[in-house]
Amino acid sequence: FEPIIPASRLPLGDYTIPLYAPPAGLVAGKTWYTRKQIDTNPAVQAQLRGREIAYLNDPIEALVLHIQGSGRLRVTEPDGSQHVVRVAYAANNGQPYRSVGSWLLQQRAITDATWPGIRAWIQANPAR
Repeated sequence: FEPIIPASRLPLGDYTIPLYAPPAGLVAGKTWYTRKQIDTNPAVQAQLRGREIAYLNDPIEALVLHIQGSGRLRVTEPDGSQHVVRVAYAANNGQPYRSVGSWLLQQRAITDATWPGIRAWIQANPAR
């Protein structure tokens, strides 16, 4: 299964969630920044500037794509044309993986750890 996710080549409108090519300073086997640092730290974001391959409009879709490791983007170009491109796993930050579903189950936040159950919880709890 590979999801087809709407994307934009540029950060326009709701399309503000970047997907990055691996940063130049990433070394295999060495830990890099956490997802939280990547998403919130201006110094880390500066290291990724210019590495954006596309922008998504849904943070849940970005999460699914990161976990699945591949997917298809329906990319809208600046001229309005669209095409589908496949993106695939290119690297990791060396941080340990923590299952979103398992964490939510441990917190007793959900009883359904499927993607629809996780998505429903995220949409109902955007501040968390």
